Amino acid sequence: MDEPETVYTRETANLLLDEVRERLVRLQRAYADVAGHRTSMASSAGGNGGDAGASRWLASSRTAADELSWFRDRGIVVRDIEQGLIDFPGLRGGRQIYLCWRLGEDAVNFWHDRETGFAGRQPLE
Repeated sequence: MDEPETVYTRETANLLLDEVRERLVRLQRAYADVAGHRTSMASSAGGNGGDAGASRWLASSRTAADELSWFRDRGIVVRDIEQGLIDFPGLRGGRQIYLCWRLGEDAVNFWHDRETGFAGRQPLE
């Protein structure tokens, strides 16, 4: 397996958390707007084809794409937008792992193997 471009420690991941939180909340709002627009479009499909919410949908789509790009550019993996689940690539005992954080947690305090995902989440010591 190739080395990830960015490797985080607990400390470097925690230093980014304030910005990660802000961006994740913006991403969640934009994602919810896009999903809500899709639902409203499906329910109004029998109408005349006009869509007053198209500009809002477009703005929300751009916001979501911009926020996802910010995470990707830093090597941070967004696992679940709605739950606010984030993985930071890291190393533990020379192995590639993920430092795991979820919106609402105070700090990055968990990790898991690349293969096990969230189900294999363990506390950092």
